[in-house]
Amino acid sequence: MREVSLVVLRDLVKKRLVDIPTKEIMKAVPQKIKQYKSNRVVPI
Repeated sequence: MREVSLVVLRDLVKKRLVDIPTKEIMKAVPQKIKQYKSNRVVPI
């Protein structure tokens, strides 16, 4: 029998937890709004 271990940095897990909802939100935003270039839009 072999043991397999997975080492994950805590920061990586937190980043992934933020990335998943961010991607889903960006999917829901219409393309027209994504293309809108304004000083009031905060880049992700």
